Amino acid sequence: MHRIDFATTRHIAIIRRNGLGDLLCTMPLLTYCRRMAPQAKITLIVEQRNAPLVPFLRGYDAVAVLPTGNKYLSALVNGFRHWFHGVDVAISAKPTPMKLMNFSLWALRAKQRIAVVDEAWHSRLVNCPVHPSETPQGIIHQALAALRLVAPNMAEVPADLYPTLTLPSAVPQPSYGEAGVPLIFTSVTSTKENNTLGVEGYGTILNTLAKQRLFHVVISCEQRDQAKAQALSAKLSMPNLVVPTRSIGELLSVVNASDVALVGDGGVMHIAAALKKRVIGLFGRRTERQWHPLSDSAIWHADAEHVANIPHELILQSLHQQLDALTIPKATCAPKVH
Repeated sequence: MHRIDFATTRHIAIIRRNGLGDLLCTMPLLTYCRRMAPQAKITLIVEQRNAPLVPFLRGYDAVAVLPTGNKYLSALVNGFRHWFHGVDVAISAKPTPMKLMNFSLWALRAKQRIAVVDEAWHSRLVNCPVHPSETPQGIIHQALAALRLVAPNMAEVPADLYPTLTLPSAVPQPSYGEAGVPLIFTSVTSTKENNTLGVEGYGTILNTLAKQRLFHVVISCEQRDQAKAQALSAKLSMPNLVVPTRSIGELLSVVNASDVALVGDGGVMHIAAALKKRVIGLFGRRTERQWHPLSDSAIWHADAEHVANIPHELILQSLHQQLDALTIPKATCAPKVH
């Protein structure tokens, strides 16, 4: 393992492509580098699809968005933009070998280029290679794997490095539901079908809960899923509201207005955790050990194939637990009908 002399480092570049959850799982690494090298400039390099989240993050000094088009040409262009500024350390925060990331590090001409490598030719572009090492279980969290690139002895992600999102005052922060009544957030938009309960699943669980407690629901969706969101709204017996989100800022505002998030594995789950909401995360294909929300207020359940196979009783128990933690009493009257 190549050690970084954080005391003399003046410029660190951290690259993380892919989705919103991937970027949030990179933040512990970025925060760690900031603490170890407070004098250093930190440049965060992202791509178009996760770039909208960057304004709500903290700890970096500059951001570079990889241009669209040919990925390797984009990496080369980005490298020429930044290597003249003397990048001391460049880190690929992808904890598995990746040709494009290795090429990007090389294009930056950083003095130390850190990435997980294999035997492929592109690994020779990395002058500070990190060879994959397995824990006794064989799988560790993505955020921990990224942290171990610079802190190899770290056994877990410390709570003070958990990702945090901040909503600037300029971002509208509307109020949904009714004062004093807990608001449960859910979303019908999912990147993977095996991570969503669908209209029937969410409807059944929330309606069962409504027989025992008073709460309201806000249903988030992307524009393409409005019909699905309206179908869930019509099925629910408690007051609810459908909120189509057209931007990351709108999504963060809706999540931030909520108390509890019931969501499948994906970027929204990580956003809710970073906003310090009480999260119930649902995982299909058992990826929870790598991707569970980094939060002390999160519960997660997983199934080897599909979240629909998770017993509803477990999810309801978790909902009760999260609502109880809000110190809001159970309903003393019949719930209203939507």
